[in-house]
Amino acid sequence: MYLFIYENFRGGIKSDLLVERALELYLYEKGIESDPKWNFTIKRSRSGKPYFQDAPISFSVSHTGSMWVCLMGTENAGVDIQEKRHINSDELARRFFTEEEEDYVRLWGITGFLQIWVRKEAIIKYLGITLGEGLTKYETVSGGELLNEIKITGGTLFIKDIVISDEVQCACALRKDTEVHIRSLD
Repeated sequence: MYLFIYENFRGGIKSDLLVERALELYLYEKGIESDPKWNFTIKRSRSGKPYFQDAPISFSVSHTGSMWVCLMGTENAGVDIQEKRHINSDELARRFFTEEEEDYVRLWGITGFLQIWVRKEAIIKYLGITLGEGLTKYETVSGGELLNEIKITGGTLFIKDIVISDEVQCACALRKDTEVHIRSLD
């Protein structure tokens, strides 16, 4: 898996163009020659999850502030990033998290809230479901600790925390416990 980071994301730059740039780098890094039968047209599922129309490569995107990321590989994946900013984390945790997750947020504050939030969003993106379908369904804390493995129908998801900066929280949801290589698109 590769996580491509672009740090100058602005509204005028289209995310799909950055996905295409990440794809070029991914194919080059992996030494993969594109098959003429593959179609890299970006489509979206009913829940909004982007995917290539007909190619054996999956990706997930997220952005916060001026930072944009794309997680790409041959397996399905989900990624989320969130910039630390002032929010009422206790109130949001009360509304959207389980009791144990809420306790974790009370203990760790905004950092704890964002650790849980990016994990939940990465899982939701992996599964291709909506926030409403997934926010309260998957427990990300047990015994006061963040879980690195989440049980889902048909198996387990592995959650990887990616350190981007002190001000940005990032998590990836993967089917296999694989290494995530970080590359810049800047």
